[in-house]
Amino acid sequence: MTNHLSRRLLEHRENMHLGKKTFAARYNCQHLVYYEKFSWVHDAIVREKEIKGWLRIKKLELIKPLTRIWNFWKIYFLPMTKIVRYLR
Repeated sequence: MTNHLSRRLLEHRENMHLGKKTFAARYNCQHLVYYEKFSWVHDAIVREKEIKGWLRIKKLELIKPLTRIWNFWKIYFLPMTKIVRYLR
């Protein structure tokens, strides 16, 4: 959960490059495929816990409609200069 998505994506990316022992670095997570926006922190926490309790198949069903276009959301949230720097 975060209140600033582009900053959080950049932090994940930097942690991977620095070899930090984070989930993103450990499992080589490079793309954001799903997110939800909430007005209230409590609602976001409840939803996050709900999804974490699901089986993998149910999580895949959640993102399945999005995979037709498979648009990696980081492009919309990271400034272009940051993306170019990491693509080198």
